[in-house]
Amino acid sequence: MKNKTNTIILAIMLLITSFVKGQESNNGFAYNEGDNLFSVGISPFTYNIYRNSFYRTYTNYSSGVTFPPLTISYQKGIHNALSVGGVLGHYGYSYKWEYNHLGGVNKYKRADRTTILGALAEIHLINLMDDLDMPLDIDDNIDIYFGGILGVSIETYKKKNEEYIYNVNTDSYDFIKTETRNLTTKPIFRTYMGVRYYFTPKVAGYADFGYATFGYMNIGVSLKM
Repeated sequence: MKNKTNTIILAIMLLITSFVKGQESNNGFAYNEGDNLFSVGISPFTYNIYRNSFYRTYTNYSSGVTFPPLTISYQKGIHNALSVGGVLGHYGYSYKWEYNHLGGVNKYKRADRTTILGALAEIHLINLMDDLDMPLDIDDNIDIYFGGILGVSIETYKKKNEEYIYNVNTDSYDFIKTETRNLTTKPIFRTYMGVRYYFTPKVAGYADFGYATFGYMNIGVSLKM
């Protein structure tokens, strides 16, 4: 898993380097109407870590990320203070645990995957205040924004159990293996606020805070196309 994550990070860095070398500078650093913005981010703190924490009380508990919580998005500046676009995210997580039962060992494994697909909109604060004739004295390299995501969350899980289950007919415990799969789709509406800092006219680092994709924080890189 570590090698997979390192490969993804390296690919993102190579994309950034190639893009910077191959593009000319635009007029200005912060957000502008007409901008085409492509972003890639990762959530360092995810909801699942805390949602499934009670399993850790069992024997031999272990867990791990099977796919890093990555988000990609594209947005177009349709107004001096408003951009709209789409977002796609995916995250995979697995865990297993066991406990002793009547001289035997019950074993459980579970793998979760979540995919988010939605439309997004961002209001760019500095531009909005300029439109209202209340300019903010903030570095031109900085873009402060408030955003919202409206879409769907597709959640799947797969469970494999090996356990001793009481059989009333034989008055004994049978060793049974079971496998369960489930898929759930539900609507989502999430809001956040964030800031981008443009290191060059084309490349910015960003951080989102709030109830966003897979955690209460999302950090990454934005590229003006």
